[in-house]
This record gives sequence, C-alpha cells and structure tokens, in this order.
Amino acid sequence: MSVSNYKYLQPQSQWKPDFNNIDQTIVTIKIGSEAKDFHIHRELLCKASPYFESAFQGRFVEAQDRAITLDDVSTRTFEIVQRWLYSGVLVLPSDSDAYLHPKATDPRAKFCVDCEKLLSFDGMTHRNEDLLDIFVLADKYNLPLLRRETMITWQHLDEITHTCSDIQSICKIHDKLPASSVLCAYVADMYVCHWDPNFDDCPTCQSEDLACFTAENLPRSFMFKVMTKLHHNAANNVLAPGKIDWCEYHEHDGEEEMEACRAQRKLEGRIGADEYMDGMDT
Repeated sequence: MSVSNYKYLQPQSQWKPDFNNIDQTIVTIKIGSEAKDFHIHRELLCKASPYFESAFQGRFVEAQDRAITLDDVSTRTFEIVQRWLYSGVLVLPSDSDAYLHPKATDPRAKFCVDCEKLLSFDGMTHRNEDLLDIFVLADKYNLPLLRRETMITWQHLDEITHTCSDIQSICKIHDKLPASSVLCAYVADMYVCHWDPNFDDCPTCQSEDLACFTAENLPRSFMFKVMTKLHHNAANNVLAPGKIDWCEYHEHDGEEEMEACRAQRKLEGRIGADEYMDGMDT
C-alpha cells in the first residue's frame, strides 16, 4: 500500500506553543554519541517536560551550563521532537517506516505451501519504529503531550491498516518500555480485540503461526495481559467485542479532558470504526 492510500494524518493540536513574550534564553541539547547540538528555547522545553524544567530551572549543573546531553536519543528522533515543540505538529520523515503497510512483503516473505497465503508473522514490514523511538523519549524524559500525540498517531495507523503490531514490534516495545506503559497495555488490548489466529485456516498456517510465537519469545507481561483481558471480557462482557476506548491510553486528567479529546478526534476523523466511545455516535 502506498502512502497515497492513507487517510490524511491530521495531527491533533494538543501542544500549542505560545511565542508571545517568550523568554529568549536558549539551552543546548547534545544528542547521540556524536553529541550533535540542538538549540531550543528553555521556556518552551520546560513547559513541555517536568524533567527538563527540573534540569534547567533547578540547582543542577545543567541549569548553570544551559546544556544537557541525551546520548540515548538519535538525531533523527530529536529532529522530529524539535519540530513538534515549535509547531505542535507531529511530522514523520517521508521515509518513515510508519508509512509502510505492515504486510508489505520482502524477498524473505514466506507463503503457506498448502493455501499459498502470506503467513501471518513472516515477511511483514517492521513499522512504527520511528513512533516507538519518539514514545520512548517522551516516556523517559516526561513529555506527556508528546506521548499522547504519538499514541493517537499509532492508533490511527493501526485503524487505517486494520492490523495489530507485529510480534517483533511487541518484543521491542517491551524491551524499551516498562510493562506498566500505556503503549504496552494498548498493544495487548489490540490483540485481545483484533488478533486473528487463523483458527479456521489450514493446519500448516496454524503450525507456522505457533512456530513464530515460540521463536520470538513473547514477553510474559504481554501474554499475562492478553490472557487476563480475554478472561475478563468473556466473564463480564464489559466491552463489546472488537471495541476499545482509545482515550484509555492517553493519560487524560479526568473525564472532561477525555470527552474533549474524543470530540476533537471525531472532528479530525481520528477515531476507530469500532472504537468504544461511551455512547458517543461514531
């Protein structure tokens, strides 16, 4: 699927930088192993992140030097973050893996020898690596509105492509984030609601799928979440089958903020066709 097949990814303007009477103090962020310098308004960075507010407005050496080093962040990722800080828009590079269809095949793709279908977990493009890197940065350095915007963009891409994250991506998510992360919860819930295990397909497909699950050594916390939610849904029928509330993963501050987010996303067309919206007409 080409990029032109996608709906327009209209960003939600939750972060709105205000340049009226902004303090002109500039701080330097040294990024990556090469310590590439990025120069950003201190006030802008501190408003976006309690972490940087503490670093640059406290008694730490960073406040005196007006500089901080983030050697665990790539320049590619921070360029995206810097653009978001100044524009309020999350724009990914044109070559981002997020724009690739997750079932785009490559020469290593495997097809079932019996039914000739593309095997569920083989030959898929590993997408969303850019979004994962942004989310990890936003999680570690506490940029809550960037986490939310990244989460909504991730959800929208899943909605467009009608897929869950691939197994390899799930392993990377759990390697880079704590099990308590909302992104870990989201990918588990997506499997509960939307994963198709090819139960009705040929035995060869089922066998190959099982082999992929075994080979990837799925995180135990992920498996526990999936099993627990499946049991809970079956026992209580809390959510309609295949429906989740996107806002559950946005870290909102109360019901009023959740309702505002839902209404805004509805206007922008960034809702799931089967999203659970607490009675709202989707």
